[in-house]
Amino acid sequence: MESPAFTFTRLADQEQVAGFSCGTGPDEIDIEEFLIENALWQQNAGLNATTLFLAGPELAGYITLVASSLQISRGRYQTLGDELPDVTRAKEVGRTVFPAVLIGYMGVSYQFQRMGLGPKMIAYAIAEAVEIPIGVRLLTVDVSRTNERAVRFWSANGFLFPDQINEGREYLFGYLDLYNEIAGRRQ
Repeated sequence: MESPAFTFTRLADQEQVAGFSCGTGPDEIDIEEFLIENALWQQNAGLNATTLFLAGPELAGYITLVASSLQISRGRYQTLGDELPDVTRAKEVGRTVFPAVLIGYMGVSYQFQRMGLGPKMIAYAIAEAVEIPIGVRLLTVDVSRTNERAVRFWSANGFLFPDQINEGREYLFGYLDLYNEIAGRRQ
């Protein structure tokens, strides 16, 4: 089956999301409930930005982006600094917080799954993050350890899940280094 052409628009009305469903598992239900019950009011409160992806008039998926940061001088993310270029130099000049954009939620309607929309939504998130007129180094996700399909999806799309950060965690931290992602595109 040929992939439909997708367009996107910012969430503006609760009626836009009525009937959205991306599956029946607990993770999928959580993704649906966020969109239907919380995305719009949180966006209106300045807590996120939710973009809808449409196939014609049908809601095919959505992505919610949230401003974030990672403290790399101590705690859970301390070892992350060892994996990113230029972090040692940043630490030497007192830079201990790295700006990030968190993909808070992302869901694809079950009838549009496996049609290439997920990677397009990630490309959209990368473009949005690097277009912000401030420094943003990382695109991050948190994924339920038990959702193996999601972990495989994010990994296949370039996200890294460092073992030393995720050991013993229910939700796995994954990241994409935007600096390397953009530099790779320029080469």
